[in-house]
Amino acid sequence: MAIKPMDDGNHGDVAGAPRSQYDITITVLVGKTSTRYIVHQNMIIHGSGFFRKACCGDWKEAHERIVRLASANAGYFHIYLDWLYGPNTDLYANTMGALPEITKVSSPLHKGYVLSHICKLWTLGDFLQDHKFQGAVMAALDANPSTEAPAGPTVEYVVNNTSTGSPLRTWLINDMVRYLVSSAPTTALLDELTDKLPADFLMSLMKTLLSKRKRG
Repeated sequence: MAIKPMDDGNHGDVAGAPRSQYDITITVLVGKTSTRYIVHQNMIIHGSGFFRKACCGDWKEAHERIVRLASANAGYFHIYLDWLYGPNTDLYANTMGALPEITKVSSPLHKGYVLSHICKLWTLGDFLQDHKFQGAVMAALDANPSTEAPAGPTVEYVVNNTSTGSPLRTWLINDMVRYLVSSAPTTALLDELTDKLPADFLMSLMKTLLSKRKRG
């Protein structure tokens, strides 16, 4: 998979011959340490509104063919590129594989821990404006349901990084409701987080809970 080709995108040029659209590459510098990726431009702008604007507008990035994502996580971006070049990539397996080895050795790898990282892939997709990738992330969440209630940090992260009605927030609400019906620990978690969560989220959570109880 060619996500980091060691060339400048000019290979194979012949005078007078048209270049393939997939010969054109851009450099993406990710995170505070500027981890460097070289990506085929047409591949990444096809799905990402962010890259489409950066590469096709009258921006500095479009002229330099360098896009900087200083606030992004290089590990998550690498998983995104794996999916971009191979849409059938197993996002759950890739996320689990990207976790530090010491984590895997020193403690049980609960699904909830992996899913908390997958949630961050969704927000990366939101930033990149790649809705197809966000759909793939949601599919991974639905295909790998947690066997335990979402942890407090996961709840806070999702609520603080999504808007009312977003697919990820809706997933979180439904996941929490599954446990609120019969799980005392989840009720205690909600008590702990109540003052940290916005009113619109708590209202949506209560409405979903009441609706589930009526159907039950």
